[in-house]
Amino acid sequence: MPGEDDLTVSRADIARLAEVHRPAVANWERRHADFPEPVTSVDGIEQFRAVEVAAWLQNRLVPRNARTAEEAAGTSYADRFHRNLGTRTMPEPANLAETLVDALYRHIGTARRGDGADYHRDLLLALIWLKACHPGDWLQLSKARHLGVHAFVEELRSVLRAIDHTTQLAALDAVLTREVPQVDIAGLMRLIDAESVRAGEAEPEMLRHAFAGLVERYADREGKWSSDLATPSSITRLAARLLARTGGGRSIYDPYCRSGEFLAAVIEQSVASGWASSELTVEGWAHHASSSWTSAARLDLHVVHGSIRDGLGLADINPGRIGHDLVVCNPPFNLRLDGQVLRHRPWRYGDPPSYNSNFAWLQHALAALNDRGRAAVLLPNGALFSMRPRERAIRAGMIEDGVVACLVALPAQLFPGTSVPVTLWVLDRQRRHPDEVLMVDATSAGTMMSRTRRALTESDLSQVVETFSRWWAGEPADSSEAIPARSVQLAEIRSRDYHLTPAAYLTRAPYEPPANVRPEDLRALAAEFQLLRAATSEVEAKVGALSEAVQARRVGPAIVSRTSTLLGDIPGDWREVPLGQLAQIQSGLNFRRDSATVSGVPVVLARDLRDGWVTDEPASRLPPQSRDVVNRYGLLPGDILCVRTGEPGGHALVGLDQSGWLFGSGLFRVRPAREAVVPEFLAHYLGLPQVRAWIRRNDTGTAVPTIQARVLEGLPVVLPEFEVQRDIGTALELVQDELRTQERLTRVAARLRDALGPLLITGRLAPP
Repeated sequence: MPGEDDLTVSRADIARLAEVHRPAVANWERRHADFPEPVTSVDGIEQFRAVEVAAWLQNRLVPRNARTAEEAAGTSYADRFHRNLGTRTMPEPANLAETLVDALYRHIGTARRGDGADYHRDLLLALIWLKACHPGDWLQLSKARHLGVHAFVEELRSVLRAIDHTTQLAALDAVLTREVPQVDIAGLMRLIDAESVRAGEAEPEMLRHAFAGLVERYADREGKWSSDLATPSSITRLAARLLARTGGGRSIYDPYCRSGEFLAAVIEQSVASGWASSELTVEGWAHHASSSWTSAARLDLHVVHGSIRDGLGLADINPGRIGHDLVVCNPPFNLRLDGQVLRHRPWRYGDPPSYNSNFAWLQHALAALNDRGRAAVLLPNGALFSMRPRERAIRAGMIEDGVVACLVALPAQLFPGTSVPVTLWVLDRQRRHPDEVLMVDATSAGTMMSRTRRALTESDLSQVVETFSRWWAGEPADSSEAIPARSVQLAEIRSRDYHLTPAAYLTRAPYEPPANVRPEDLRALAAEFQLLRAATSEVEAKVGALSEAVQARRVGPAIVSRTSTLLGDIPGDWREVPLGQLAQIQSGLNFRRDSATVSGVPVVLARDLRDGWVTDEPASRLPPQSRDVVNRYGLLPGDILCVRTGEPGGHALVGLDQSGWLFGSGLFRVRPAREAVVPEFLAHYLGLPQVRAWIRRNDTGTAVPTIQARVLEGLPVVLPEFEVQRDIGTALELVQDELRTQERLTRVAARLRDALGPLLITGRLAPP
């Protein structure tokens, strides 16, 4: 074997050796300019020098929540890399599969969502399936490699028809009749053959992993535009392990099997637990044609006897005719149902509402089980606490009947394209724990794989499964601080009106007042509170005088008016001028979030704007910047910040305290020409409801509301004489000071309350 100095590794190898997910390597490479460059390419896969990768990883420590029990604080990813590299022998099938998926995905190219992407996915899956399940037909197809894409597709369709006219793979045959983009079929087949040779006797396992990897890769790419959101593998593995700890089973059922990922996870776990694949029987329902053939192909890849039926599983009015050992399901959330589906079958715990299918799926899963069966069903969190009469009654009936064994609340952002949080319901027809429910709060678990995607780690899965296993065996449900859990008695659930959110039942650590709250701290808070009270009184007096002056004057129409302004009639000697003639408009600094520091130069973001002013403590800071950056993005008193993207219309006037701060890319800096317009006047003008409405009407964003600089430059500004502007600005600033002082007073009062409360209530401080 070559030494480390001569060894090259792919991105998939780096992920495996550093024990991270594949997207983490892509993030390192994208975000860090000093990440090593590839030095060569093998079968289209870029390779990196192992020694350079190890050196780069040396400075990247493994976070505390990602370290294993054997890893000490200060462990780096380089430590893992060297350790795994030293024991590297024959590549694992899963790693070879990841390499193959990368190669196929890169080789076939990209296509627009909903266009060639579907064809690409289905073609690759068909090739993997043929290679694994029909090697003779694969050889026949290999002879057609030299043909053009259309001739090859005809040959592929011919092979599929010859295999089985009745299989759901007829759906793939239908896909292949479309006009398709040009693809290098021969190159794809060579890549599959090459990795199969490397896998040797592990070829079947490698191809199963590759099939699953392609499904997940395209599901990630399609996101919320996918016809069926594939269940993330970390969720399916968790459910499969939990069911395995209850004893497993040979008969498995999924009434909404999407791409078959839930069935595949349970099959793999069953085989790992000692069942032979020939002993297992599988039944599933698929709502889409592509789901039918993908699920059927998965069964073939696992050499498992089963059937995938077309349609919605809820339409089966007698799901219990077989009596399955295990049921798994990730149904479509909150699906509205046809009344016909609901009326022609008995519902043990009450008729589910037609406007929401969640409790229909739960009851359907229970009905499909035999008397000793268990189920794992994934539902949105709303099913835990909905107080609509029918849903609450069904939930209460299931709890009272003892069939809800465990609820695992999962974190948000597990699914591609949506951040919806979900809960895994573990159901038990045998009612082994009829008077209690295990509540597990895993909402803080997982690690971010990208800016929008989270995944449960192996450590997370192990913690949940071990906690569940102990409880299932009758032992105390000890849990970790990261993933708390508790067995909750039925009486307590009744007292909460069958509200089932796990976090509501878990004992939190008692509140500890800050250790550094000393008498002098309390005195300082009290003094600050009194000062703000005095300032409030002073401001209130000024605002009161202003109010009296307003009441003494008659408000009526302008003496000479014009009606073409944004605000309606104005005095004839006032003007209407585009904002671009009164101020310079500059968009903000675009910086990487991972470059932020605890100390440094404050950076104002959109969330730091209050009702016309900037918060005292912005959340983001950057290291000291160059003079060019400060000159371009620095703030001066009198500047006005306006929201550019997100919720255009928000604004704030920059004061002396914010001088020298920077502003982020979600904002515009409007720097008034002081000889033409008074900054205070312009700031309050931008806050008028009519002006904010104009900005919202003129946003140009599609997915995210956005106002462009050239559009904002055209905002009509009503402009009185300079002295009048100053008087208006001064008057409105008085009212603004009242708002700002009251807001500060409220914050200090809250801090004083939080510091005093625990001390008074625990007797450590006597009340006055």
